[in-house]
Amino acid sequence: MDLAAMLDSAYANWNAGHAKGAEQLCRRILRTNPDQPDALNLLGLIAYSRGEGGRAVSLMEHACRAPEAPAAFHTNLAEICRRLGRLPVAEAAARRAVTLDALLPEAWNNLGVILYAAGKHEDSRDALQRAVELSPQTAPARNNLGNTLRELRALADAVEQYRLAVTLNPEFAEAHSNLAAVLEELGQHEDALLAAERAIEISPRLVEAYLAAAAAEDALGRSTDAAARIRSACTFAPNDLRLLAALSALQEAGG
Repeated sequence: MDLAAMLDSAYANWNAGHAKGAEQLCRRILRTNPDQPDALNLLGLIAYSRGEGGRAVSLMEHACRAPEAPAAFHTNLAEICRRLGRLPVAEAAARRAVTLDALLPEAWNNLGVILYAAGKHEDSRDALQRAVELSPQTAPARNNLGNTLRELRALADAVEQYRLAVTLNPEFAEAHSNLAAVLEELGQHEDALLAAERAIEISPRLVEAYLAAAAAEDALGRSTDAAARIRSACTFAPNDLRLLAALSALQEAGG
């Protein structure tokens, strides 16, 4: 089996959920070609799936040192580093990805999310706007842009992005919940409650949606219903500090 066929088989195994078979093929490749970037990248993905974050980063950094490593490999490295909290490394990898391929929307989206996590909200907005320009029909990028716009207090623009996200994907619970939270901030309590209820319908364990629903109920003068929303969420997230704080505040307000 030649290199291309082995790589095809390795990725086919990985995509079919057969990580062990993919790993064996990658190791065969690396025995004769220890710097082969595709095999290293795939081994990194496998390692991360097993909870071996440090090893995953090491393998992907090795893959990305290859001159022929595509932007997608740098994007993979950036995303794993973001999840591990290694934001400076993540940002450097994400910027390398968009330098290599300025037309890859996933790379711009990933960079925007990393910059958001780093508190660089204006840069995040610019990256995410580029992502949605390149791929207007991508709901996650719209939702991510909404999050950044919310941090920048461009609330009406955030609402627009969240509405686009849920139009593109009506089952996108997080976007419905985010929309609810911003509508609540804008004083649109009834609409906020509807969006929060839709999020809960789709994802019954999404804590943020219960918090948004409770805030809307309370603003509408229904503090008992608001407390009931929080208690419902406490049944599956009893130690969530946000829920406990919200319930305490409602109880104090009620005397």
